[in-house]
Amino acid sequence: AQTVSLDDRAALEAWVDGTMNAMLEAHHCAGAVVAIVRNGEVVLAKGWGYADLKTRKPVDPATTLFRIGSVSKLFVWTSVMQMIEQGKLDLNADVNTYLTDVKVPRAYGTPVTMKNLMTHAAGFEDQVIGLFSHDPRKIRPLGQILREEMPARVREPGVYASYSNHGTGLAMHVVEQISGEPWEQYLKAHILDPLVMKHTLLAQPLPAEQAGDMSKGYRFEGQAYEEKEFELVPLGPVGGISTTAPDMAAFMTAVLNHGEFRGARILKEESARIMQMPLHTMAPGINPQAYGMMDMSLPGLRIVGHGGDTIVFHTLFALMPEQKTGVFASFNTDTGALARDEFMEAFARRYFIPNRPERPTPPAGFAQRASKYTGSYRVNRFSHHSVARLAVAIPLNVTYDGRDALNISAFGKKRWIEVASNTFQEGDGPRRIIFIEDKDGKVNHFSPTEFGIMAFERNGPLDVPEIHYAALAATSVICLIALICWPVSAVVRWKHHVIRPREDLIPVWARMLGWIACASVPAFLIAFGVGVGDPINIAFGLSETLAIILWVPLLIGLLAIAMVLVSIGLWTDGRGSIWARIGYSLVTVALLVFMFQMYSWNVTSVQNYRFLYGA
Repeated sequence: AQTVSLDDRAALEAWVDGTMNAMLEAHHCAGAVVAIVRNGEVVLAKGWGYADLKTRKPVDPATTLFRIGSVSKLFVWTSVMQMIEQGKLDLNADVNTYLTDVKVPRAYGTPVTMKNLMTHAAGFEDQVIGLFSHDPRKIRPLGQILREEMPARVREPGVYASYSNHGTGLAMHVVEQISGEPWEQYLKAHILDPLVMKHTLLAQPLPAEQAGDMSKGYRFEGQAYEEKEFELVPLGPVGGISTTAPDMAAFMTAVLNHGEFRGARILKEESARIMQMPLHTMAPGINPQAYGMMDMSLPGLRIVGHGGDTIVFHTLFALMPEQKTGVFASFNTDTGALARDEFMEAFARRYFIPNRPERPTPPAGFAQRASKYTGSYRVNRFSHHSVARLAVAIPLNVTYDGRDALNISAFGKKRWIEVASNTFQEGDGPRRIIFIEDKDGKVNHFSPTEFGIMAFERNGPLDVPEIHYAALAATSVICLIALICWPVSAVVRWKHHVIRPREDLIPVWARMLGWIACASVPAFLIAFGVGVGDPINIAFGLSETLAIILWVPLLIGLLAIAMVLVSIGLWTDGRGSIWARIGYSLVTVALLVFMFQMYSWNVTSVQNYRFLYGA
């Protein structure tokens, strides 16, 4: 197959038009914008669909503002490179050297460096609660946010990447501390103004005079679009920027032109070249992380840049340096992530990647090696200390399909076929997955080759979600049986005039205690499900309703302790029938198992109450 030339602008526009219209229809996106630059010129800037469905206001590629999410981070990393080239920042120094108002905790005998932050390998846990907000009071100075929300260090730095918003916020705060300028002032003076990016806005909420240019954001709910509020991002430089396609075209051109745009320079040529070079990789074959830029290369085409996602906006900033080409695309609907990814792959294959790789052939004898890779995994980007840990309660299993290939539940029904040691390729496409061996030769991690900013890690025996589901189901069944059987048996005894000696009876207060404890478990599970509602809501903080609900497990914990004491007393005093004592003991064990579940998933974590009450 032959690629198509980008130099025919009419043909390019016709193809992009057809592709984008198809993407918007297939993925139910209200509107989108695309800018393409090549050889220092804007060859296409166009909008599709609507910026406001209610008023039928179309997307204007010149003036419509889109939220670019984590593409904002590229401005942070450009700022960091400016500090490095000025000799004010050492990539390998402890970042605490530059911080006066906040400190990264000591751990693992190794400090966190700017290199670790730039490559998302600082070892921070993820903190998603409160990442977004609708409350303007949540927009605070970076230093204050980091003092209040410094993530815990949960792994050794410099080994495995795990994408970190707070890590990037920390990097921007280092620039603030070195330069003496607030991040908004710094970005405007040293990047936006030199590139004449007049429509790139850092303020949240938007100033009144620009608010009318902002595209609405939508969620597609089956049959209709639901307009959503403007998403505030307290860590502003990490994901809160609003901008236009022409402004991002200017930034793409500057990066492709090694720091220069129309006579203005934001980086020295050497610094701009270094920024696109590999800085860290988790294993050979996995795309490296550059100096803040992601290596998003596909087989046959080098791509660097960044993706950006709010809840409803999905954005792409992709540069093909060897081809001197850049693509910016942004969609204003929550369904836009797939449209963005499919558009980029279609563009790359049409213009730069002539052939798809041959389909791999399953190797002989793989059945004997499959167990090395199979098992239960989880993404390594999650909260270790808050209820948001529930994000990794979704099973992610690597299994042997019986036909010399692996299945990975997170990636659908694709077959992954071994093509080299620890390397697997999808059976019907070019993508690959690399399994990573530890120092003992055991596979505990894997990562898609184009996904070098986080890994999937093997679950420990007590972290396998299915085990927790089974335990929770058993607990719930025991509690429900007790809820029904205890009052029914009491009614039966009363109806048939069964009278027991007082010393054989379980005290009324103990029976009521058990019944209340049993009722509390299903009541909590139902209330928790209702209180959480859409799991995405947790990104906006824990609600007041959830604040009340999260006290219930603590009450159940006290009831469980009381039940343990009562159960011991029943057996030592010989109170109740043998079946009553067994039943009471089973309920007690069920409550203890339930509390272990709550502890395991951080439902009872102290950190939840810090998010709720600011303690």
